[in-house]
Formats: sequence, C-alpha cells, structure tokens
Amino acid sequence: GEPYTQKPPLYYWLAAGAGAVPGRVTESAARLPSVLAGLATIALTAAFARSLFPAAAGSAQAPAILAGLLLLTSFRFAHLARRAQLDVLLTACETAALLVFWRLDRTGPDKDPRAVALLHAALGAAALTKGPVGWIPLLVIAVYLAWEGRLRELRTLSPPWALLLSFGPVLAWIAGATALAPPGFFDEAVVDNLVGRALSASSHLRPAWYYLYQLPADFMPWTLLWPAALVAAWRVRGEIAREPRPWRLLLVWVAVPLLLFSAMSGKRGLYLLPCFPAIALAMSGALCLALEPRPDGGRGGPLATTLRRGLFALGFVLATASGAAALAGGFVPGRFPAFGIGPGPAAAVTTALVIGLAVGFATRARPATSAIAVAGAAVLAVELVVFTLVYPAQNAEKSPRPIAQEAAARAGPDEAVGVFDDAGLAGGILYYGRRPVEILPRPEHVADFLERGGRWVVLERWKLPWLAPLGDFEVHAVARSDERQLALASLRDDSQKSP
Repeated sequence: GEPYTQKPPLYYWLAAGAGAVPGRVTESAARLPSVLAGLATIALTAAFARSLFPAAAGSAQAPAILAGLLLLTSFRFAHLARRAQLDVLLTACETAALLVFWRLDRTGPDKDPRAVALLHAALGAAALTKGPVGWIPLLVIAVYLAWEGRLRELRTLSPPWALLLSFGPVLAWIAGATALAPPGFFDEAVVDNLVGRALSASSHLRPAWYYLYQLPADFMPWTLLWPAALVAAWRVRGEIAREPRPWRLLLVWVAVPLLLFSAMSGKRGLYLLPCFPAIALAMSGALCLALEPRPDGGRGGPLATTLRRGLFALGFVLATASGAAALAGGFVPGRFPAFGIGPGPAAAVTTALVIGLAVGFATRARPATSAIAVAGAAVLAVELVVFTLVYPAQNAEKSPRPIAQEAAARAGPDEAVGVFDDAGLAGGILYYGRRPVEILPRPEHVADFLERGGRWVVLERWKLPWLAPLGDFEVHAVARSDERQLALASLRDDSQKSP
C-alpha cells in the first residue's frame, strides 16, 4: 500500500497489462516482459551482426546466427530473461537504439527523420525502464563519433524535437508521480535513488575492480572462448584495419558502461547486461572472419583445429562429471545444499552433452564455427535442463511460497502477517500469501505488533531467541533448511511478557 520509489514504471505497466486478462499479475505475467525482451534482444543482435559484418565468411548469416546463439546461451542473460527483473528490457531498448544509430550512421540521419525518432523513442523507453542509465547509449554514440572525428554530427542525430522522445517520457512520469504521490516521493525516487546508489553506495558496495572478475563470470560459458576470439581478431587485424568502424562501436559499447559503473560505488553484475550483445557481436565477427573457409582457402588452420579439440575436451570433461554425479545419486555442495542437483537432472545434463559431442563429432569436417554452434546447442540443452528440472527442485529452499501459504492458511483474510528482521522477504509473503504484511525490524516492533492483535510472525528460525524477552513462541511451520530455515511462529497463550 506504499508508493514504490526505486525505479520508473515501464516494466510494471507491461506486467500489469499482461495480468489484465487473468485479473492478477501471475508469475507468468510478471515474467512475460523479460521473456519477450530477451527474444527481441536476440533478434536485434542477429540483425546487428548482419549489418556490422555483411561479408564475413561470404555471408552475413554465419555471424548473425553465432552472435544470437552466444547471447542466448550466456547463462546470466538466459537466467535474467526468465525473471521479473528490469535489466533484459533495458538491454533490448538500448540494443535497439544502437542498431538504429548504426544504420543511420551508414545512411545519414538527415535522410530518415523517422529513424531518428525511433532512436530517441528507444532511449526514452530505456529511461522509463530504469532511469538515467537508459541514456548511456547517447554517451556511447558521442564517444564513438568523437573517436571518428565526427562529434559535430551528434547535433544532427539529436534535434530538439527528438530529445523530447528521449527525455520527455521519464520527466513526464516524474512530474505526474510527484504530483500524485505523498510528500517526499521526489526525494526518495530521484535524489536518494540516484545520488545514494551512484555516489554514496547506499547498496551493493563493491571495489573499483569488481567487474574485472564479475563480467567474465557472468558471460560464462563463453568467457572460455575469449582467448580464441582475441587470437582470431589478431589474425584478421588487416581486415579490421580496413573497416574499423564496427569494431570501434563495439569497443566503445563495452568500455563506456564498464568505466562508468566501475567509477560508481554501488555495483551489481547485471548492470553490465546491456554490454552482452556487444561482446557476442565482437566474438562472432572475429571468429567468423578468422575461421570460416573462403574461396581462396585462407581460413581455418591451427586455430580452428585447436578450437575444435578444446570444445570436445571441455564437453567430454563436463559429460563425465555430470555422469559421475548421476551414478552417485546426485551432487550436493557441502556449503551450498540449496544448490544440489539430483540424479535425474544430472543424467539429463549428461544426455544433452553426449548428444552434443556426437553431433559435433559428426560435423568435425565442417567449418570451425559449426563446432561452436554445436557447442552452443549443447549448452542450450543443458540450460533447458537447469531451468525445467534443477530450478524447480530448488523451490523448497529458495522460494518464499511454502511459508507464505502456511501463513495464509492460519491467518484470516484481512489479518496481517509480521515479517521480522527481513524486509526482503515481505514481498514474497504478500504475493504468495495474499495477506497484509507488516515489516518488523526490531523486537520492540514485534511487541507493538502483538499488542495490536497481531498473531503470526515469519522469521529465520535461528533468530527466535531474539524474541525470547517477549514471551514463549511456538513454531507452527518451517520451510528451507540449515541456517536459512524460515519459521512461522506465534506467541503461546498467556506467555506475553513486558517488552
């Protein structure tokens, strides 16, 4: 029942629209904007590859297919495209803006004002998704044009009427929301959210070098191909030098957000998700130029052979490991039991990898990029196993649904449920339990909640001793295991003490 001040509303409007027919924002409706944005980003990346590398391997289709496959199967992207989270929609909007810019840069912005309008509309949608970070492509474009010695062309790309499309939507929303919301909304939504996150590190404090290890981890498994892509780029450096503009744009596309977010105090890995299409494009362009055979026979060679052997070796090691886990009855990490994999999923992963190895062996005489495509298909199959078998198996340990439903079964339709010392859990209790929720940061807040007639409190079970001064609490239901175990508790009759 309180205004949400942390992000602009576009994603939430889309989710609400998807939930209009069932009458509620279901899990599917909440995820749908990310799913569609993920598919759109893959299609935009493939279109970008066709425009950037029209002559690679004599065809624009090879880099397009490879770029789309690399993006689809980079685990962080695939994972986020299934979540009710803003970043994939932001990535789609920014990728669309930069694709339109690239095509305008080839034809001239004065020749197509509709494309200029589309560029700035995409930027406006990005800003309406996640605020000023949606305008980062403007900075990317400016740096690219400055590198080209054509910075003055930025004025042609950004006439005053077009800037209304870039900045107008989010400014209109801020003005309307500030007028309609309770006092203090502007300070929380704009001042605290921007200044606090960017400069004061109000959340997600990380060192300046955080992305030097987080970005490679997030782009797995294809980070393993970065050395091959760099070698490939070196081999075709002459072709890159003859037409450097695509590579300059891709380099700036990654470097500008990387430097910008590294300079900020608050950091998260997903902040660089809009760079993923650029990384996939650079890898696909370099690999296709270096590995695909040409009529003159000038491609392939030792790099292609090494790449094929490396992919086969990696697939064999992973298939052996997952097969051993399946035979052993599954795999449960000692420190992270919530991320255990049962024998069924492990066997399914093994099957996917073995099929991939078999197909890859059958196509070993094809161009080396075919081996990458086969490896990508195997990775996609493994990810499907993870999403359809492994993830659901973690629901009991990860989802607040079980404890929320236990609370709803005991509380009346309008009876509030207290959440002690875990504000992040409140949304899940509210969504799955459909009961009012009160956040209780400290024991004195729990005491006040009980005095006002509240009965049910959800908390991590190990925190129960913190409430001992208030009385003897009885645990009615539990969810999760080990230190993460959640409990639904209530005060025993006639046991309340003075706070």
